[in-house]
Amino acid sequence: MTDAILASIKNLMETMSLTIEQAMAALKVPEGERQKYIDLLERQ
Repeated sequence: MTDAILASIKNLMETMSLTIEQAMAALKVPEGERQKYIDLLERQ
């Protein structure tokens, strides 16, 4: 599930020029999980 959410965040950022925060808000990623995805994206 994490990989699917990560891919969705990246796709929204690329196709709609959203920031990571905007993309996570659009996907309704819970606040408590957002730092995890920020860290994962920074490592890629």
